[in-house]
Amino acid sequence: MECVGRPSSDNTSSQESSQRMKTWLTECFASHPECQAKVTVELPSRLVELVGNESTLKLRLRETVDLNSDVPYVTLSYCWGPAQFVKLRSDNYADFKKSIPVEE
Repeated sequence: MECVGRPSSDNTSSQESSQRMKTWLTECFASHPECQAKVTVELPSRLVELVGNESTLKLRLRETVDLNSDVPYVTLSYCWGPAQFVKLRSDNYADFKKSIPVEE
C-alpha cells in the first residue's frame, strides 16, 4: 500500500483537506481489496457524512441510529499540529447536522 505524504494544508476544515479525504477514500475503495471487504460492526453514535460531488462537497453530522449496521465508513486519524480544529459542542450540534463549516 502506498503511503501518502503530509498534506500541504494544516487546516482540517479546508475544502482542500475535505477533497483530499474524498480522493483518498475513492482510491482506497477502488484499489485495495482489503478496503472492499464487507464487515458488520457496531456503528459509532455519529459519523461525518460527505454529501455532494467534487465541486459542491459538503460535510454534515449524521446520527447513526437510523442507519443499517453495514453502512460503509472509515475512521481517519491524523496529527495536524497546533492548528485550531472545528469542534462539535452542544451549542453547534444542530447546525452541524445541517452542515459542518469548511474554510475555503
